[in-house]
Amino acid sequence: MRHASDLRSALLLRPATLAEYLKDQIIRVAGSAIEFTVDASWPARNERRLGYSQLVRLIEVARESHWKLLARKNRGSRLDSVIRWMRVSFDAPVLVGRTYQLSSTVTHVGNTSYDLEVRCRELPLTRITTTALLRSVLIRANDMSPVKIPSGLRTQLRCRSMRK
Repeated sequence: MRHASDLRSALLLRPATLAEYLKDQIIRVAGSAIEFTVDASWPARNERRLGYSQLVRLIEVARESHWKLLARKNRGSRLDSVIRWMRVSFDAPVLVGRTYQLSSTVTHVGNTSYDLEVRCRELPLTRITTTALLRSVLIRANDMSPVKIPSGLRTQLRCRSMRK
């Protein structure tokens, strides 16, 4: 087992949000998808693969980007969304120097939540390296209590694939 001081990514808690990734020019938003090229400084020392925690952070950024697209269309809404659970399958390594795309698709809409599938593909659109399924719950931004999905937002979620 490696000591935490050997893991550069473990020592850095930033960037953590979509805004920070965009500000630092780590990712590019291409329509409703996110693209990134893995920099050699991202993995732990002597590694050529991106770590699981870094991939999960990028998946969360894709979820945040998905929510921001919906929120822009629902201005004035005081709703937010949070992750209730996440399942991730790491099928192939994400390697230094290669470019990847994160795309998301709504797979289920419930009363207060929806499921979002996020896929990481190596570009040009070839193999899928990582697949995540997340359940997002709608909440009131002021008190964090769950709310029913409004009908207009429900329609957007049901008919909208967030893939490029």
